[in-house]
Amino acid sequence: MANHEGMLASAKYIAETVLAPSARQNDREGRFSIEAISALGEAGLLGLTLPEEVGGCGLGLHSFSGVMAAIAEADASVAMV
Repeated sequence: MANHEGMLASAKYIAETVLAPSARQNDREGRFSIEAISALGEAGLLGLTLPEEVGGCGLGLHSFSGVMAAIAEADASVAMV
């Protein structure tokens, strides 16, 4: 079962290691980061607020807002998705 702290830690790790290093270059090239979506999906972050019965994490808006803030700080384009 997913928890707020674990999901937030995952988001911060991905933001630091996947998103931030390539954000500026992606913006310059007008490129969307497929690697970002893959990393977020593998960590379960794309289903953060979906019910567990359908494969999501079952977490609420508190977790969503923390995860989105971490992602947006690293790459606002990814956060918009």
